[in-house]
Amino acid sequence: MKNELKTAKIQQFLNDEAMSEAVKEELLYSFLSGNSKDVQYLAASRIAIDLLKESWKDLQKYKQSQENVKTSGQIGL
Repeated sequence: MKNELKTAKIQQFLNDEAMSEAVKEELLYSFLSGNSKDVQYLAASRIAIDLLKESWKDLQKYKQSQENVKTSGQIGL
């Protein structure tokens, strides 16, 4: 039951385009906003950005496509 609820919440979040895009942009901004010029810090930041983009692709698997949600004009169908 908890897994189904978690999946539904993720789908709801991803179907809200404005919210999910805002969260993605804020996360990317926070990864890019460091002031350090240290090579290791910059490398770690780049790895974090790549991992975020990869995980965002994985999250998109949960997104309900609008084609799958079928609305019918007839209540009985």
